[in-house]
Amino acid sequence: MWFSYTDDENWVLRDVSFEIPAGKRLALAGVTGGGKTTVISLLLRFYDPQRGRITVDGIDSATCPGHRCAGASHSYCRTSSSFPGMWNRTSPLSQTR
Repeated sequence: MWFSYTDDENWVLRDVSFEIPAGKRLALAGVTGGGKTTVISLLLRFYDPQRGRITVDGIDSATCPGHRCAGASHSYCRTSSSFPGMWNRTSPLSQTR
């Protein structure tokens, strides 16, 4: 799948592909500007990809009835300000070895 917020070919996501097996969960983590919010926005159909497609249970999400696709995804977004100081205390990266 390819996606751009503009009409030109300034791609935000290029050749992105992944599969989430039924009953499994996906967590997106990464640097600011890495595309996490864009992926969630596409999964929730706030936008449609310019190239490729998103399928839910093998059905193209562009033709999927809203209630069926909406029931297949849930989102929880957290910023570092949601829990001030928590990252430093809970991240495995913050532990000295």
